[in-house]
This record gives sequence, C-alpha cells and structure tokens, in this order.
Amino acid sequence: MSIIFGLLIAAFILVFFEVILPGGILGIIAVICVISASWIAGSDYGAGIGILTLVGSAAAIAILVFI
Repeated sequence: MSIIFGLLIAAFILVFFEVILPGGILGIIAVICVISASWIAGSDYGAGIGILTLVGSAAAIAILVFI
C-alpha cells in the first residue's frame, strides 16, 4: 500500500514541476508512476481498485494542472 501511495505522490510532484518547467520528461515519468501504481493496486487488490486508482489519479492530476 505504501508503494502505491509513494508512486502517486511522486507522480503529483512530477506533474507540478512539469507545469513549472515544461519539457515533457517529467510528465512521461509521472505517467509511468501512475500506471505502475495502478498496476500494483490492480494486482494486489483487484481490477476494480486498479481502475479506480487510475481514474482517481488522472482526475487529481487534471485538477492539479488546471489550478
């Protein structure tokens, strides 16, 4: 569970810095972190939780970018 939260926090921080310093590399790493967290959540807790993790983190990142 802590690995999932760690990857999602890392993705949010990377997206924040991507907005400040555009270039694409940090955004790609953030996408990899979100997909990895969703994959781990899906394998540990089931496909529904994995999809919920992916959708929830995508919504949170969209709100972060909008703000």
